[in-house]
Amino acid sequence: AVLDSLRNMAKDAVPNMADDPTADCIRIVNDSVWDTLFPQEKRRILRLILKEVDYDAKTGAFGLTLSENGMRFLNRQIQG
Repeated sequence: AVLDSLRNMAKDAVPNMADDPTADCIRIVNDSVWDTLFPQEKRRILRLILKEVDYDAKTGAFGLTLSENGMRFLNRQIQG
């Protein structure tokens, strides 16, 4: 469910973040490369991207807070 929320965020917000280098970090969850990653690598990426996950039991909704520092770090790794 958290991954689905992050994927929806990537679809909705990332096109508006075209000039933001951290957008690549969010795009990775919708990229075909995601399916080729080992579970440990997916977990590491999610831990870097996400700062906090909130869950509202009444509505079943998730709130995601992204980690700017983690995304910068991941972006540096993506860029090489």
